[in-house]
Amino acid sequence: MRDAATAPNPVAVVLRPFGYLLIGLVWTALFVVVVGISGALLFGFASTGGGGAPWSDLDVPGWFAVCCIGLLWVVLVGFLEVLLPLATAPLAVLSFTYVVRALRPAFREQRLSYTVQGRETIGPVTVSGTVAMSLLPVQRSRWTDFWMRLYAAGWSGGGGRVWVASMPWGLATFLLPVWVLSPIGPIAAAVWTVLTIAAGVATVVLTWRALTRPPARPKVGGPVRAALEGITQRIIFGPSRSSRELRKARRAREKRRQAREKQRRAH
Repeated sequence: MRDAATAPNPVAVVLRPFGYLLIGLVWTALFVVVVGISGALLFGFASTGGGGAPWSDLDVPGWFAVCCIGLLWVVLVGFLEVLLPLATAPLAVLSFTYVVRALRPAFREQRLSYTVQGRETIGPVTVSGTVAMSLLPVQRSRWTDFWMRLYAAGWSGGGGRVWVASMPWGLATFLLPVWVLSPIGPIAAAVWTVLTIAAGVATVVLTWRALTRPPARPKVGGPVRAALEGITQRIIFGPSRSSRELRKARRAREKRRQAREKQRRAH
């Protein structure tokens, strides 16, 4: 891990707002692509009746195929629709947060973020056997803790609770283009709209409860479960330093500087 307490050099202080801004734009673009691809796939599937034929012309095998695709969408794609935004949006928000901090004089003497190697994260095998977890805040706040919790969930797989929480949204997004593209009346459209919004709210609430609920004691023989449930505290929140610790370190540096000044004056 890069030493988060080391003061950045003057060149880095000048350039880092532009660097964080570029990183934030990249992660924002990835977030838009993730959301856009899932929407395009769904509306393309619904507009062709699930396989090139109008919905009214589907036979029994055709409806069976549609049900199988719907089940796969609810249990898998719906989970990815929740997990991938969790893996991209927090990084964009944190990057823009560091842009604001980089422009504030109070943060001029300290680094804004750092990187650790996380063995419990999702990603390809690397030379070191770990995946880098970057953009971790040096100075924590309630704002950064909130987004770091989402960041940790997105890059650790979320766990079974997030998977269950994603199912209402998976079902709603699978049915959304079907009723949007179907000739239904205003009352039916209003009912479907309310149900879709309710499913989205249910997924948000259940996901947040899954992320904030204290992890259950892992069962014997479950090292993967224990690793995933401990990632937030051990990798994300543990190494970063609180505002109180940073103020204490700054005061200690200031006292040492004053002591050196007194020694020079005495000589």
